[in-house]
Amino acid sequence: MDIPIPIVIFIVFSSTIIIFIIMVLGWKRKLVKRGIRLSLTELASMSIRKTLNDEMLEALELADANKFYVKPFYLEQHLIHGGNPLRLIQIIVNGKAEGEVISFKEAASMDLGDITLDEARKLYAKALKGNS
Repeated sequence: MDIPIPIVIFIVFSSTIIIFIIMVLGWKRKLVKRGIRLSLTELASMSIRKTLNDEMLEALELADANKFYVKPFYLEQHLIHGGNPLRLIQIIVNGKAEGEVISFKEAASMDLGDITLDEARKLYAKALKGNS
Protein backbone atom coordinates (compact mmCIF):
# COMPACT_ATOMS: atom_id res chain seq x y z
CA MET A 1 0.00 0.00 0.00
CA ASP A 2 1.47 3.31 -1.09
CA ILE A 3 0.98 6.39 1.07
CA PRO A 4 0.13 9.49 -0.96
CA ILE A 5 2.94 12.09 -1.09
CA PRO A 6 0.86 14.92 0.47
CA ILE A 7 0.25 12.74 3.53
CA VAL A 8 3.96 11.95 3.85
CA ILE A 9 4.81 15.66 3.58
CA PHE A 10 2.17 16.48 6.20
CA ILE A 11 3.53 13.83 8.60
CA VAL A 12 7.15 15.01 8.19
CA PHE A 13 6.18 18.68 8.59
CA SER A 14 4.00 17.97 11.64
CA SER A 15 6.71 15.86 13.26
CA THR A 16 9.28 18.63 12.74
CA ILE A 17 6.97 21.21 14.30
CA ILE A 18 6.18 18.96 17.27
CA ILE A 19 9.89 18.26 17.90
CA PHE A 20 10.67 21.99 17.73
CA ILE A 21 7.85 22.80 20.18
CA ILE A 22 9.04 20.13 22.59
CA MET A 23 12.59 21.51 22.38
CA VAL A 24 11.43 25.12 23.01
CA LEU A 25 9.22 24.08 25.94
CA GLY A 26 12.15 22.14 27.41
CA TRP A 27 14.30 25.27 27.24
CA LYS A 28 11.47 27.34 28.72
CA ARG A 29 11.23 24.96 31.69
CA LYS A 30 14.98 25.18 32.21
CA LEU A 31 14.87 28.99 32.09
CA VAL A 32 11.99 29.25 34.54
CA LYS A 33 13.97 27.12 37.02
CA ARG A 34 16.90 29.57 36.68
CA GLY A 35 14.62 32.58 37.05
CA ILE A 36 15.26 33.92 33.55
CA ARG A 37 12.32 35.55 31.81
CA LEU A 38 12.23 35.12 28.04
CA SER A 39 9.17 35.05 25.84
CA LEU A 40 8.56 31.96 23.73
CA THR A 41 9.26 34.08 20.63
CA GLU A 42 12.65 35.22 21.97
CA LEU A 43 13.41 31.68 23.05
CA ALA A 44 12.51 30.19 19.68
CA SER A 45 14.45 32.88 17.77
CA MET A 46 17.56 32.43 19.89
CA SER A 47 17.26 28.68 19.57
CA ILE A 48 17.04 28.88 15.78
CA ARG A 49 20.07 31.21 15.61
CA LYS A 50 21.93 28.94 18.06
CA THR A 51 22.79 31.81 20.40
CA LEU A 52 21.10 30.38 23.48
CA ASN A 53 24.10 28.98 25.35
CA ASP A 54 25.24 28.85 28.97
CA GLU A 55 27.22 32.08 28.63
CA MET A 56 24.10 33.91 27.44
CA LEU A 57 22.01 32.40 30.24
CA GLU A 58 24.57 33.40 32.87
CA ALA A 59 24.62 36.95 31.47
CA LEU A 60 20.83 37.17 31.67
CA GLU A 61 20.88 35.76 35.21
CA LEU A 62 23.55 38.24 36.34
CA ALA A 63 21.68 41.16 34.79
CA ASP A 64 18.44 40.10 36.46
CA ALA A 65 20.13 39.55 39.83
CA ASN A 66 21.51 43.10 39.67
CA LYS A 67 18.21 44.66 38.59
CA PHE A 68 19.64 45.57 35.18
CA TYR A 69 17.19 44.90 32.37
CA VAL A 70 18.69 44.33 28.96
CA LYS A 71 16.83 43.06 25.95
CA PRO A 72 18.12 39.57 25.14
CA PHE A 73 18.27 40.66 21.48
CA TYR A 74 21.06 43.17 22.30
CA LEU A 75 23.09 40.56 24.15
CA GLU A 76 22.52 38.18 21.26
CA GLN A 77 23.78 40.77 18.75
CA HIS A 78 26.83 41.36 20.93
CA LEU A 79 27.53 37.61 20.93
CA ILE A 80 27.06 37.35 17.15
CA HIS A 81 29.59 40.17 16.62
CA GLY A 82 32.23 38.35 18.65
CA GLY A 83 31.57 39.77 22.09
CA ASN A 84 31.13 38.03 25.40
CA PRO A 85 27.66 38.80 26.85
CA LEU A 86 28.64 37.70 30.34
CA ARG A 87 31.71 39.95 30.34
CA LEU A 88 29.59 42.85 29.07
CA ILE A 89 27.15 42.50 31.97
CA GLN A 90 30.04 42.06 34.43
CA ILE A 91 31.54 45.35 33.21
CA ILE A 92 28.25 47.17 33.85
CA VAL A 93 27.72 45.52 37.25
CA ASN A 94 31.32 46.15 38.37
CA GLY A 95 31.05 49.77 37.28
CA LYS A 96 27.83 50.15 39.27
CA ALA A 97 29.53 48.64 42.33
CA GLU A 98 32.33 51.22 41.99
CA GLY A 99 29.84 54.07 41.63
CA GLU A 100 30.38 54.45 37.87
CA VAL A 101 27.49 54.51 35.43
CA ILE A 102 28.53 52.56 32.34
CA SER A 103 26.18 52.47 29.39
CA PHE A 104 25.52 49.34 27.38
CA LYS A 105 27.36 50.86 24.38
CA GLU A 106 30.39 51.75 26.49
CA ALA A 107 30.49 48.27 28.00
CA ALA A 108 30.14 46.71 24.54
CA SER A 109 33.04 48.84 23.27
CA MET A 110 35.14 47.84 26.25
CA ASP A 111 34.42 44.17 25.66
CA LEU A 112 34.80 44.10 21.87
CA GLY A 113 37.75 46.47 21.69
CA ASP A 114 39.42 45.35 24.93
CA ILE A 115 39.75 49.02 25.93
CA THR A 116 39.35 51.02 29.14
CA LEU A 117 36.29 53.00 30.16
CA ASP A 118 38.00 56.31 29.34
CA GLU A 119 38.89 55.10 25.86
CA ALA A 120 35.33 53.86 25.33
CA ARG A 121 33.90 57.21 26.41
CA LYS A 122 36.27 59.10 24.09
CA LEU A 123 35.30 56.80 21.23
CA TYR A 124 31.60 57.24 21.96
CA ALA A 125 31.94 61.04 22.25
CA LYS A 126 33.85 61.14 18.96
CA ALA A 127 31.10 59.08 17.29
CA LEU A 128 28.42 61.41 18.65
CA LYS A 129 30.36 64.47 17.52
CA GLY A 130 30.73 62.99 14.04
CA ASN A 131 26.97 62.35 13.77
CA SER A 132 25.92 65.93 14.55
